Amino acid sequence: CSQCHAVRKDQAQSPNESAPRFQVIASVPGMTSIALSAALNTSHRTMPNIMLAADEQADVIAYILSLK
Repeated sequence: CSQCHAVRKDQAQSPNESAPRFQVIASVPGMTSIALSAALNTSHRTMPNIMLAADEQADVIAYILSLK
């Protein structure tokens, strides 16, 4: 994720200007684990299709939501 996204709260900008910071994603009104799961399991034109095991996906989602 960190190749494109700013994953730490103290990062002001993502390495890829088009990729939102994880803190911005976490702060989207109504952002939930269900919404993040749907996003991670949906193809995006500019994001590679990364296959995560269920426990890895749960960890990523929990981390993103911890940045609220």
